[in-house]
Amino acid sequence: MPGVQGTGVVVLAAAVAGCSAGLESRIERVRRLEARYLARQGHERAEQGDMRGAARAYAAALAADPGLVALHLHLGYAYERLGNALALTDPAREEALRRAAVCHRLAADSEPALRRHALLRLAGIHGPASLGELGLLEGDLAELVKLDAPEADWFLALARLREDRQRLDESEAALLAAREVLPHAAVVHRELARFYRRHERFDAFFAVLERRLESEPDDRDALHALVEGCFYRGFRDYRVGGDARRASVRRGIVAAERLLHLEPEHAEARRYLDLLSRVREGLEAGRDPRP
Repeated sequence: MPGVQGTGVVVLAAAVAGCSAGLESRIERVRRLEARYLARQGHERAEQGDMRGAARAYAAALAADPGLVALHLHLGYAYERLGNALALTDPAREEALRRAAVCHRLAADSEPALRRHALLRLAGIHGPASLGELGLLEGDLAELVKLDAPEADWFLALARLREDRQRLDESEAALLAAREVLPHAAVVHRELARFYRRHERFDAFFAVLERRLESEPDDRDALHALVEGCFYRGFRDYRVGGDARRASVRRGIVAAERLLHLEPEHAEARRYLDLLSRVREGLEAGRDPRP
């Protein structure tokens, strides 16, 4: 009968469709299982230091299951390690770091929970300045530091990117903004002081450390940096003379004594105290202690 035959065709078609859907579902489950297996292989290879094998495993896992977006971060790190192990002039280094940047960018854009870490990994890539992804990253970080409760790492990454591009005024501005927003973060004061030291802006360098020590007189890192800076200015820097040298030496001795009071076994502080004391004796005797 025509009606019965038509019904049979419909039932058969439905059954075939159901089987097809079930088969596709099983294939998808197998692919997900395979992806997870490959991801575990990647983690194991990474732990063993085999970054090339880890990268292959992570890439295969993502091909099997693109939904494993966290693997972009792991794959990017593997490429980073591969690139950083190569010579600066090796073209393969640039390609590896470019791939790392792409992976970190994908991780940042694909999963909000990974964004912060992915952006910081991207900021840490010391690859070619032409990487377009790094240009985008600067915009990301400039936006992040304006949020409520920003983290010091965001400011520092932004400052480092700008300094690498020789935009020193903008780099300094990022560090000063970090100090304004996070006045109690020791790392911010330390990196600001290092910035001024790198660019031989010693008045600003000493001012940063003195300001930090006014609020945190027991900050040993700040005291250590102050002692080193004072020794350099008082002994090694031939551009400095007269009263400026004597002031640096006196300041360094006070800082070294304070550091030894906090940590009597601090070998470098004791060595610097001895050296600075000799420089002071020479200056008071009218002799130049520098070789």
